[in-house]
Amino acid sequence: MALRDWSFGRIVLITALWAFCVIAFTVGRAFTLVRGEAKHSGLVGVSVGLDSLLKLAAWIIIPFAVLFTVWLMQRR
Repeated sequence: MALRDWSFGRIVLITALWAFCVIAFTVGRAFTLVRGEAKHSGLVGVSVGLDSLLKLAAWIIIPFAVLFTVWLMQRR
């Protein structure tokens, strides 16, 4: 099936699944780091800065923007 035959709902579904996978991977890495550090020390904290959030947003938004743009161009 060609990309131009996809519905907008399928594009949104693919984007939601991608976002879930990115967030799950990020959370999994953070918890692995916390669990590993917790064995060696008594106090562990996870800090999330603005640059980390921007990187996470880029991993979610840029693939959706590319997919949507290509889909829209093929529909015309």
